[in-house]
Amino acid sequence: MEEVVQRYTDKDVLKRVEHFQNQFIIQRDQVDRFLHDITIHEDALAKEAQENPVAVDRRLFKDHPAERERFDIFNELYNKMKKDYMDFLRRWM
Repeated sequence: MEEVVQRYTDKDVLKRVEHFQNQFIIQRDQVDRFLHDITIHEDALAKEAQENPVAVDRRLFKDHPAERERFDIFNELYNKMKKDYMDFLRRWM
C-alpha cells in the first residue's frame, strides 16, 4: 500500500487505499477474537481433562456450529477482500 500511496496522489486511489487499510484492521481484529476464543476453549478443555482424566478419552464433546459458521463467514469475507485487494494492486501497480 505504501508503494501505491507514493506513486499516486489521485483522491480516488487514496480513498481505496484507506478502505483496504481499514479492512485489514477489521480482519486483524477478527483474527485476534478467534484466537482469544480458541484459547478460552482450550483452557476449558484442559480443565475438563484434569478434572476427569479417565472419562476424557471416552467422552464425545459437542460440535461448535455457531463458531464454525462465524469462521465460514469470516473466511468468505476475507477471500473477497483479498481478491478485491489483488485486483486493486494489479490495476495500480
